[in-house]
Amino acid sequence: MNRPSLAALTVIAVLLSGCGKETMPEPSASTCAPDAFQKFMSELRDEANRIAFADACKSFNKAKSMRDWEFKPSPADDF
Repeated sequence: MNRPSLAALTVIAVLLSGCGKETMPEPSASTCAPDAFQKFMSELRDEANRIAFADACKSFNKAKSMRDWEFKPSPADDF
């Protein structure tokens, strides 16, 4: 390889190494708690990540509420 090509590849590699994608936290009981949720929402800069995180927490909380149930007996029959 000649020098200009090597220099161009080096410059491109350095520029691309700075292009990192912002990581979104995993939805869990600790990250979707009201205080932690607001903290993570304020830390996310990308609007698409904010929407995705809010949807993920909404889905997590919905699934959690569907799993949490208690037995309620039927009223006694009076025949």
